[in-house]
Amino acid sequence: MIRFSDVNRPDDAEYNPSYQRHHLIPLQVRSMFDLTESLDPGSRNELCLDDFANNGLLLPCEEREAMRTGRPLHRGPHPRYNILVMERMANIFRLRNRLSDAKERSDFFRFRIRSLQNGLRHGLIQNRFLNLTLNRRDPFKNRMNFQQLDTKIDELWATTRIDS
Repeated sequence: MIRFSDVNRPDDAEYNPSYQRHHLIPLQVRSMFDLTESLDPGSRNELCLDDFANNGLLLPCEEREAMRTGRPLHRGPHPRYNILVMERMANIFRLRNRLSDAKERSDFFRFRIRSLQNGLRHGLIQNRFLNLTLNRRDPFKNRMNFQQLDTKIDELWATTRIDS
Protein backbone atom coordinates (compact mmCIF):
# COMPACT_ATOMS: atom_id res chain seq x y z
CA MET A 1 0.00 0.00 0.00
CA ILE A 2 1.18 3.51 -0.82
CA ARG A 3 -0.24 5.96 1.70
CA PHE A 4 -1.42 9.37 0.49
CA SER A 5 0.91 11.05 2.97
CA ASP A 6 3.89 9.38 1.24
CA VAL A 7 3.11 10.82 -2.21
CA ASN A 8 4.38 14.18 -3.49
CA ARG A 9 5.74 15.28 -0.12
CA PRO A 10 7.44 18.70 0.09
CA ASP A 11 10.49 17.10 1.76
CA ASP A 12 10.87 14.53 -1.05
CA ALA A 13 13.41 15.02 -3.86
CA GLU A 14 10.70 14.23 -6.45
CA TYR A 15 8.19 16.71 -5.02
CA ASN A 16 6.29 18.68 -7.66
CA PRO A 17 4.49 21.75 -6.25
CA SER A 18 2.39 21.93 -9.42
CA TYR A 19 0.40 18.85 -8.30
CA GLN A 20 -1.95 17.91 -5.47
CA ARG A 21 -3.13 14.49 -4.31
CA HIS A 22 -6.74 13.68 -5.16
CA HIS A 23 -8.88 10.96 -3.55
CA LEU A 24 -10.93 9.27 -6.29
CA ILE A 25 -13.43 8.14 -3.66
CA PRO A 26 -13.39 10.93 -1.06
CA LEU A 27 -12.65 10.16 2.59
CA GLN A 28 -16.03 11.71 3.40
CA VAL A 29 -17.54 8.40 2.26
CA ARG A 30 -16.37 6.81 5.53
CA SER A 31 -18.78 8.98 7.50
CA MET A 32 -21.72 7.75 5.43
CA PHE A 33 -20.99 4.06 4.87
CA ASP A 34 -19.37 1.18 6.72
CA LEU A 35 -17.11 -0.06 3.98
CA THR A 36 -15.81 -3.07 5.92
CA GLU A 37 -19.27 -4.54 6.53
CA SER A 38 -19.57 -5.07 2.79
CA LEU A 39 -16.46 -7.20 2.52
CA ASP A 40 -15.74 -10.70 3.70
CA PRO A 41 -13.18 -10.76 6.55
CA GLY A 42 -10.37 -11.96 4.26
CA SER A 43 -10.60 -8.96 1.95
CA ARG A 44 -11.29 -6.08 4.34
CA ASN A 45 -7.80 -4.66 3.95
CA GLU A 46 -8.24 -4.50 0.17
CA LEU A 47 -10.44 -1.43 0.30
CA CYS A 48 -8.47 1.37 1.91
CA LEU A 49 -9.38 4.90 0.86
CA ASP A 50 -5.94 6.09 1.98
CA ASP A 51 -4.20 3.73 -0.50
CA PHE A 52 -2.90 6.08 -3.18
CA ALA A 53 -2.24 3.26 -5.66
CA ASN A 54 -5.94 2.33 -5.76
CA ASN A 55 -7.71 5.50 -4.71
CA GLY A 56 -5.38 8.32 -5.66
CA LEU A 57 -4.30 10.50 -8.51
CA LEU A 58 -1.99 13.49 -8.79
CA LEU A 59 -3.76 16.41 -10.43
CA PRO A 60 -2.36 19.81 -11.40
CA CYS A 61 -3.05 22.69 -9.04
CA GLU A 62 -1.74 25.34 -11.43
CA GLU A 63 -3.71 26.46 -14.48
CA ARG A 64 -0.70 26.33 -16.79
CA GLU A 65 0.01 22.72 -15.79
CA ALA A 66 -3.66 21.79 -16.24
CA MET A 67 -3.54 23.20 -19.77
CA ARG A 68 -0.28 21.39 -20.53
CA THR A 69 -1.49 17.98 -19.28
CA GLY A 70 -5.17 18.22 -20.18
CA ARG A 71 -6.09 17.16 -16.65
CA PRO A 72 -8.59 18.98 -14.46
CA LEU A 73 -7.39 21.70 -12.12
CA HIS A 74 -7.33 20.59 -8.46
CA ARG A 75 -7.17 23.11 -5.65
CA GLY A 76 -8.56 21.77 -2.44
CA PRO A 77 -12.19 20.82 -1.74
CA HIS A 78 -14.59 19.89 -4.53
CA PRO A 79 -18.02 19.31 -2.94
CA ARG A 80 -19.94 18.67 -6.19
CA TYR A 81 -17.53 15.90 -7.16
CA ASN A 82 -17.79 14.39 -3.66
CA ILE A 83 -21.59 14.43 -3.81
CA LEU A 84 -21.65 12.71 -7.19
CA VAL A 85 -19.22 10.00 -6.06
CA MET A 86 -21.18 9.47 -2.83
CA GLU A 87 -24.36 9.07 -4.87
CA ARG A 88 -22.57 6.32 -6.80
CA MET A 89 -21.47 4.71 -3.55
CA ALA A 90 -25.05 4.79 -2.24
CA ASN A 91 -26.20 3.10 -5.44
CA ILE A 92 -23.54 0.38 -5.05
CA PHE A 93 -24.73 -0.23 -1.47
CA ARG A 94 -28.37 -0.45 -2.62
CA LEU A 95 -27.51 -2.94 -5.35
CA ARG A 96 -25.32 -4.94 -2.99
CA ASN A 97 -28.16 -5.24 -0.49
CA ARG A 98 -30.27 -7.05 -3.08
CA LEU A 99 -27.88 -10.00 -3.03
CA SER A 100 -28.52 -12.67 -0.42
CA ASP A 101 -25.22 -14.59 -0.54
CA ALA A 102 -22.47 -12.97 1.57
CA LYS A 103 -19.64 -13.99 -0.78
CA GLU A 104 -21.53 -12.72 -3.81
CA ARG A 105 -22.23 -9.43 -1.97
CA SER A 106 -18.55 -9.04 -1.11
CA ASP A 107 -17.37 -9.86 -4.64
CA PHE A 108 -19.95 -7.51 -6.15
CA PHE A 109 -18.98 -4.71 -3.78
CA ARG A 110 -15.22 -5.06 -4.43
CA PHE A 111 -15.75 -5.20 -8.18
CA ARG A 112 -18.04 -2.16 -8.27
CA ILE A 113 -15.76 -0.06 -6.04
CA ARG A 114 -12.68 -0.92 -8.12
CA SER A 115 -14.64 -0.22 -11.31
CA LEU A 116 -15.74 3.15 -9.93
CA GLN A 117 -12.16 4.03 -8.96
CA ASN A 118 -10.80 2.95 -12.34
CA GLY A 119 -13.54 4.80 -14.21
CA LEU A 120 -12.93 7.98 -12.23
CA ARG A 121 -9.16 7.71 -12.71
CA HIS A 122 -9.41 7.22 -16.48
CA GLY A 123 -12.08 9.89 -16.85
CA LEU A 124 -10.00 12.46 -14.98
CA ILE A 125 -6.74 11.55 -16.75
CA GLN A 126 -8.33 11.62 -20.19
CA ASN A 127 -10.53 14.63 -19.38
CA ARG A 128 -13.65 12.76 -20.51
CA PHE A 129 -16.20 13.98 -17.98
CA LEU A 130 -18.74 16.44 -19.22
CA ASN A 131 -20.54 18.30 -16.43
CA LEU A 132 -18.32 18.95 -13.44
CA THR A 133 -15.26 21.00 -12.62
CA LEU A 134 -13.11 20.24 -9.59
CA ASN A 135 -12.22 23.91 -9.39
CA ARG A 136 -14.07 26.99 -10.66
CA ARG A 137 -10.89 28.22 -12.38
CA ASP A 138 -10.40 24.98 -14.32
CA PRO A 139 -9.41 26.05 -17.83
CA PHE A 140 -11.27 23.08 -19.35
CA LYS A 141 -14.55 23.45 -17.42
CA ASN A 142 -14.86 19.65 -17.34
CA ARG A 143 -18.26 18.10 -17.13
CA MET A 144 -18.64 14.72 -15.50
CA ASN A 145 -21.18 12.32 -16.98
CA PHE A 146 -21.82 9.56 -14.46
CA GLN A 147 -24.46 7.94 -16.65
CA GLN A 148 -21.67 6.98 -19.07
CA LEU A 149 -19.55 5.74 -16.16
CA ASP A 150 -22.42 3.65 -14.75
CA THR A 151 -23.08 2.16 -18.19
CA LYS A 152 -19.42 1.15 -18.57
CA ILE A 153 -19.36 -0.41 -15.09
CA ASP A 154 -22.54 -2.37 -15.89
CA GLU A 155 -20.99 -3.60 -19.14
CA LEU A 156 -17.82 -4.69 -17.33
CA TRP A 157 -19.84 -6.44 -14.64
CA ALA A 158 -21.94 -8.33 -17.18
CA THR A 159 -18.95 -9.47 -19.23
CA THR A 160 -16.79 -10.52 -16.28
CA ARG A 161 -19.40 -12.15 -14.06
CA ILE A 162 -18.74 -15.77 -13.23
CA ASP A 163 -21.93 -17.66 -12.52
CA SER A 164 -21.64 -20.32 -9.84
